[in-house]
Amino acid sequence: GKVVPKTYMMFYVGDYDSAAWLYSEFKGNWDDPARGSVPLGWAVNPNLQSRIPMVFDHIFNTLSPNDRIITGDSGAGYLNPTQLFVPRQVSGLPAGDQVWIDHCKPLYAQFNITFTGFLINGASGDMTNQAEQMYLSFSPDGMVEQMGYTPGNVGVHLQGDAPVFQEVDIPGDPAAAASQIQTYFKPNTVQFQVYRSVLQPASYFKKVSDALAAANPNIVVVEPLVLSSLARIYLQ
Repeated sequence: GKVVPKTYMMFYVGDYDSAAWLYSEFKGNWDDPARGSVPLGWAVNPNLQSRIPMVFDHIFNTLSPNDRIITGDSGAGYLNPTQLFVPRQVSGLPAGDQVWIDHCKPLYAQFNITFTGFLINGASGDMTNQAEQMYLSFSPDGMVEQMGYTPGNVGVHLQGDAPVFQEVDIPGDPAAAASQIQTYFKPNTVQFQVYRSVLQPASYFKKVSDALAAANPNIVVVEPLVLSSLARIYLQ
């Protein structure tokens, strides 16, 4: 089980973490005719199923083999993960990590989600091993953190058996996005990368993917669980 030296990357398609964006913006981007032609990780907050369930019906009635549903920031709801552990800034409340696990677990299971596409920690600083470990019971195929926010800034790593990646935001112009991605390429090296774009249709990612394929066949676009599997093999 060796991984061929290439740059393996995924697209994070977000941020559908709020009812407003999921209701008003998602369907047009999802129904784009190019969807299904490129592997994509659609970051949808499963907590919103109680507010706009018809969107979830549409997703799972039209899902293609190249679409993977993941979560965005920071799971089944928006929070800074390290602030679930004491001492908790501002509130001073007891630890809330088990409450968060109990909240996320059934929602991830309901929609067969095993990958957390974005852990945002904001002004709360770097992620911690403790915070990453909190996700293992419901996000076993991995998680993605902001660039430079990993514990000790170690980059891509394993937390238990789950790969932990870092994301880079890319611009809304497909040519500029493809150019930016190419700057991170290193020849004869195994790399795992996550690129995040917000409120873009599937055709945007098709254009970026086509530009990358034409420029460098050693940059390979895969879906989140394939990225996770390759990283796990490489890092173990």
